[in-house]
Amino acid sequence: MAAPHTLTVSAAVTSTNAARYLGDQLESILAQTRLPDQVVVADAGSTDGSQELVRSFVERTRAAGLPVVWTILPSEPTPLDANMARTYAACTGDVVVVCDHDDVCLPTRFAHAVELFAARPELLLVHCEAEIIDPDGVTVSTSMLRTEGVTPEELAQYRAGEAFRVLVRRFLAHGATAALRRDLVHLAPPVPHGFRTDAWYALLAAATGGVALDERPGLRYRTHPTNVSGGVRRRSAGEKLRMLREPGGDRNARLLARAAALVDGLDALRPHVQDWAYDLAVDNLRHEQARSRYPRNRLLRAPYVLRTAAGGAYDRLARGRKDVLLDLLQPTG
Repeated sequence: MAAPHTLTVSAAVTSTNAARYLGDQLESILAQTRLPDQVVVADAGSTDGSQELVRSFVERTRAAGLPVVWTILPSEPTPLDANMARTYAACTGDVVVVCDHDDVCLPTRFAHAVELFAARPELLLVHCEAEIIDPDGVTVSTSMLRTEGVTPEELAQYRAGEAFRVLVRRFLAHGATAALRRDLVHLAPPVPHGFRTDAWYALLAAATGGVALDERPGLRYRTHPTNVSGGVRRRSAGEKLRMLREPGGDRNARLLARAAALVDGLDALRPHVQDWAYDLAVDNLRHEQARSRYPRNRLLRAPYVLRTAAGGAYDRLARGRKDVLLDLLQPTG
C-alpha cells in the first residue's frame, strides 16, 4: 500500500473548440483539494479561442505560484482517440485523471482517485459516479449510475472485484469519469479498430481485476448535442422502436469483431488476466459467432435466439431481454 502523498497526478485535458466550457473545467482542476502535479492539454486544432484561454490559465497559475506544471501539446486537427493517446503519452504522473473539456470536476475528485489507487495497488482504472448537467450547467440527473440503470447486482459484481462481468455486457466506464494508473497506458496493447480508447482500457484493466467504481460523484458530466463521444441518457420509447426496425447485420458484425479483438488483447496480457475473465471473453466470442450465423428470416431465426436465451448467454454476455428482442425482430439484410 502506497501513501497517497507519494503518488503524483496528471490531469489529461483534450479539447476541440471548447472555449464555451473549457474555462470552467480548468477552474475546477485548479480548485481541487489535491492539486495535480501536471496538467496536460492537447487541443485538436480549435479555432474558437480555446488556445488563448489555456495560455491565460498558464499565466495565472504561474503568477499565483501554484506548484502545477503545464504541458501544452501542439494544437493540430486530430481524431478523438489519437488525441487521447498523445495526451496520455505526455502525462508523467503515477495517476492520470481524464478531464473532458466540457465537464466540471468536483473538488475532491482527484483526492478520492489517489486514495483508491494508494490503498489498492492492483487497481489500474477507477471510474466514478457523476452528476449530469445540460449545456447551461443545469442539473439533469444527480446520478449517472441511476440514469444508466445500473442494477444492485452489477454494483455487487464491482464490489467483488468482478467488473469484467459487467463491462463485457455493456459499457459503463466512460472515459470522462475515469482515472487510470499510468502503467496501464504502457501495459495495454494498441487500441484496435472498432474500440474507443476508454472502453478498451477499461475492459483490459477489468480482466486483470484492476477496475473499481467510486460510487461518490466526482464530476458534473455535461451532455449536449455536440458531445464528440456521445452523451449519457435514456433512449425514448420512439428511439427504442426505431432500433427494432433497423437492420442488425452491421451491428452484429461490429460486436463479433470487437469480441475477437478483445480475446486477442487478453492473449497479449497473459498471465495478468484472471482465468475466469479470459474464459468469459472466449464465451463472449462464441456467442457473437453464433449470433452472426443466425438465419436472416425472422421465423427461422427465432428458435435459435430463444434456445440461446434459455441457456442464459444473453444475460451473461449481452443486455438480456433487450438483445433478445433485437435479435428476434431486427432485419439483418
